[in-house]
Amino acid sequence: MSRKKSSLTARAFALMAMIASTTAYADTNWPVEVHASYEIRFNGLKVGNFEFASTNNGQAYTMTSNGKVSVLLGAMKWTSTINTKGQIVGSDIRPQQFDFDLKGSTKGGTTKIGFTGDTVSNVEMTPPPKHKDDEIKVEPQHLKGVLDPFSAIMAMTKGGTNPCARKIPVYDGKRRLDISMQAKGEVPLLIAKPADQPTTGVVCRVNYKLIAGHRPGDENTYMNKNQHIEMTLRPIPSANIYVPYQVTASTLLGNITIFAKTVTIVTKQANQQIVLAH
Repeated sequence: MSRKKSSLTARAFALMAMIASTTAYADTNWPVEVHASYEIRFNGLKVGNFEFASTNNGQAYTMTSNGKVSVLLGAMKWTSTINTKGQIVGSDIRPQQFDFDLKGSTKGGTTKIGFTGDTVSNVEMTPPPKHKDDEIKVEPQHLKGVLDPFSAIMAMTKGGTNPCARKIPVYDGKRRLDISMQAKGEVPLLIAKPADQPTTGVVCRVNYKLIAGHRPGDENTYMNKNQHIEMTLRPIPSANIYVPYQVTASTLLGNITIFAKTVTIVTKQANQQIVLAH
């Protein structure tokens, strides 16, 4: 297996973990706490899992995620930790700090992004990114009004009449891109409990478009043009949110699926606790 292909797979696992581990919020009455456990499968086989937790007091939020992946009988392993925090201004997300740590047998590194107001103020990456002479430069205007990858998924999946109608500007420390979704329909869900919640999920196609920080032509590569990512959202009306039920993607090496095992939600209204088992 080439280092390039394993690097693409590591990027796919990291991206999907960010997408799957973020609960979709419907309005400013966001849940006080969310705890979720997800299982990761690669070509149908279980290869890992990760845990997600978030807190929200109406003015500020924190999100954390810890994951482990092992494929090819342990020949390739990755562990990731994500921590982000920010402010809630009305129904908008305003990140303050994003920390991403990826360790693996073929790829690893850290990314730290700081924000002042709605603008990126500092970036630290190890190892430092290698910039090419023909790279489309990230300009100051590209760093204003953007979200970090974790906060972006939180904003991208908040509720509404059409949860798939989202377009979010994102900066990951090196690249500026737009993430958007398109509605693909509804599907029945395999639900263990509770029976009083809807059992139909909304399927969204996840797309991303490179804006800056990449070389001309990169947007036409397999990873950026042909990777198919779909997210199934489970509506939870009693909590006024959507929950990522399943995320699927195709990569150069095969298909990745991440699905929710358990999700516990503590609502703002009457401190209600909702436990979902899939």
